[in-house]
Parts: sequence; structure tokens; C-alpha cells
Amino acid sequence: MPSCHLSKLALTAALAASAAAQGDAEAARAVLGLDLTFASGAPATMFFHREHDPKRHHDTCKVFHHVRALDGTLLTKGNGGMFQHHKGLFIGWNRTKWNGQRFDFWHMPKQELQVFRGFLPHDAMNMAEGAQVCAIEWITPAGEVVIAERRGLQITEQRADSYTLHLRSELRAPNGKVRLAGDPQHSGQQLRSPQAFAPADATKVAYVRPDDARGHGNDVWTECEWIAAIQRHGADSYTILRVEGAGNRGETKWSTRDYGRFGATRAVDVTAAQPLVLDQYYVIADGARDAAWCAARAAAIRAASRDK
Repeated sequence: MPSCHLSKLALTAALAASAAAQGDAEAARAVLGLDLTFASGAPATMFFHREHDPKRHHDTCKVFHHVRALDGTLLTKGNGGMFQHHKGLFIGWNRTKWNGQRFDFWHMPKQELQVFRGFLPHDAMNMAEGAQVCAIEWITPAGEVVIAERRGLQITEQRADSYTLHLRSELRAPNGKVRLAGDPQHSGQQLRSPQAFAPADATKVAYVRPDDARGHGNDVWTECEWIAAIQRHGADSYTILRVEGAGNRGETKWSTRDYGRFGATRAVDVTAAQPLVLDQYYVIADGARDAAWCAARAAAIRAASRDK
């Protein structure tokens, strides 16, 4: 066979291999950033982000995740409603200090922003394949970057009547030390239940806590590793068990409100060399679960998080 024919065959094979590789790369890019789904393919979470519109500041200034129960029931509030700055699974501190200034990345009252910058591969956060990882910047009204955040979310386990979300947040200060502080009602990582629980005459969200949790008044709690919210939707109830990762630094302070905003905060310093990395876990279960069930699930999660 002439050598020129062999060269053409080799070239054809090389072009085919290159096209296949390019196709694989394009497919991988297409998958990057997909919202999480259950084993059935039904949606479990939805990442919400919009280009900022100064005329609709409060609807476009913050990124967050919606969360659903296994049967599709929406368990989180989005834009609008009472306390419009509470949205889904969200993160922020109302007393963020940087460069001699103080900013409020909870209420965003002075055009502070959390801006979505793109999706990252799962290994950027040392998470499993299928995790959704987002790059986010916390920006001052003058356009300065205070915090560079990576936020990862994945489903780590799905059972017939529950599933577990792992939320990992990395907060880094690229332009000088940042102090993250605030009262427990307006800082940290929290979840907001739907607006239906907010009206005065509405059925309220109930909470389950460890027996030895220490109350401080005004719905503030310490010395506990988990708290669960019970949402009642008509005849159905759902448990949202929130568990702090065993390696999270700083003293954990919890806040719970009967309209359904709950979570935990801490006061910490963040630098470029020492970011704040937080692991939080949410077990979303059918039915109203008791303290014994919550304690057992939380203990298993925290034991596994110590091994990571």
C-alpha cells in the first residue's frame, strides 16, 4: 500500500480522535454547573443567579439555592415576601469589616453584591463528581472584591424517604484581611422556608434540638451540633435536619425563627492564606422526625466528616 495512502489514513484517524476528544470536552463543559437531581431525574435543587439590575437590586443582588423534597415540594423561599433578603440556602454576614470599612452582605442595603462568576469542576472543592460548584465574588458598592467564594453543593446519599445535601463553602480574602461578624439572626449560612409560613395566622415551622442545647433567648442557641426544622404543608410534613461539619472553625451560634429562617453563624478572620472553609449538611426527610432520629443521623454525618 502506498505510503501516501497510509499518511491519509493516519491523518483521518488523528482528525477523528481530535473531534471525539473535542466532543468529550464540550460534553463535559455542558454538564458543568447542572442543578442537582434525584435518582429519578427529578430536580432536587436550583441555583438562582441573575445579572445585577440596580433598579431591581434586592431581586438580583444575591445568589442562592432552592431545595425540594423527594416528592417535589419546594421547601425554600425565593425573592419577595417577608424579609426579602432571606432566599433559599444562602450565606452572608451583616458586619463584614474590610480595609477600615463595614459592609452588610446580608441585607445588601447599599448596593453590596454577591456576583456569580461561573461554574467550576467538582474537584475545585474536593467534592465528588456531580457536585455543582460556583465561583462567587462579594463586591462593595465601589466594585472592590472583599470575598472570593467557592460554593459547592452535592447529594451524598438518597434513601427511599430522605436524602442528604452537602454544602461546602470556601471564603477567601484576596485583597486583605476580612472580619466576618454579625448577630446570629443576620449572619452565617442559613435556610429560609417558604413565605407561606410567614403570615401571623399561618402554621409555623417547628424545631427539634438536642436536649442539652443551651438557649440564650431571642431564639439563639449554642452547644449543639444540629437543629431540625419541621415544615407542615397541608397533610404532609417534612424534616430539614441541618448539621454542622466537625471541622468547622469558630464558635457555632444558631438562630431559629418560627417563620422558617434558621441556621448558624460564627465570627472569624479570613485572609488569602487562611480561608474559611465550612461544611454543612442538610438531611431532607419525609415526615416529622423526632430528636432520636435527628441525633442518630447527625452523629453519623459528623463522624464521616471527621474522616475527610
